[in-house]
Amino acid sequence: LSNPKINILFDSEPRAFIKDGDKIVTEIENVKTKERQKLVSDGVFIFIGMKPNIDLFRDKL
Repeated sequence: LSNPKINILFDSEPRAFIKDGDKIVTEIENVKTKERQKLVSDGVFIFIGMKPNIDLFRDKL
């Protein structure tokens, strides 16, 4: 993806969403390094994966 307005963060999970005026501050943790960072933005899109984890229910569905 080559759009300067979009950042894709791999191996990361959101830890907090904080409303700050008309902005959103998102605290992100890298799950491999445990490093945390705060990102300020106008909005947030969360992508949670391409395949749902339903193997636990395979024999029930």
